[in-house]
Parts: sequence; C-alpha cells; structure tokens
Amino acid sequence: MDRLAHKVAIVTGSGTRSTNVTGVGMATAKLFASHGASVLIVDMNESAAKSLKRRFMMRGKGFNFHWRCSRRISM
Repeated sequence: MDRLAHKVAIVTGSGTRSTNVTGVGMATAKLFASHGASVLIVDMNESAAKSLKRRFMMRGKGFNFHWRCSRRISM
C-alpha cells in the first residue's frame, strides 16, 4: 500500500525495543512505512534508531534523527 506516499511521519521513541518485543514507537514507525510514508525515526538511543533506519533503508525508506531531549543544547 502507498496511501502515505510522499508523506513524512515523525515518530518519537521509534528506535527503542526491549528484549524481542517491539515498542509502540517502533511498531508505529513500521506501520507508517508499510503504507509508503518516509519515517523520521526520533530516539535518544542513537544506536537503536540507526538499527531501525538500516531496516527501512533496505526497503528504500527511512532516516533517523538523534535527539537527547534532556540536553538543552540538543534542541
């Protein structure tokens, strides 16, 4: 499905998952991507965000943004 082609979804907390369980943010990001959206993966865990980005890039979509909201300089 490409209902969301040419759209961008910004999903915070989308890189994080606990042991073998997909988090709500990651599931949401995957759902948007499955409908054709480009997904901005925002997570304070940079390695988790990059990991999800790599999975999306294999399908031709996805980019990530590392944001530490606890640090004022990052905003």
